Amino acid sequence: MPADGEPVTVVAHRCGWASSSAFIDVFRRAFGYTPRRPQPPPLTAPHRAYAA
Repeated sequence: MPADGEPVTVVAHRCGWASSSAFIDVFRRAFGYTPRRPQPPPLTAPHRAYAA
């Protein structure tokens, strides 16, 4: 629903949440980004130190 442009408040209530802030918090903890963001942040390669 957020990807379709639905407001976060509408999505939260349709999913059974009483408040959008609680929905946003749980969403962010589960996915690592907020539901307003259109896509997840890009993955970055871990830093590796190489011995010369």
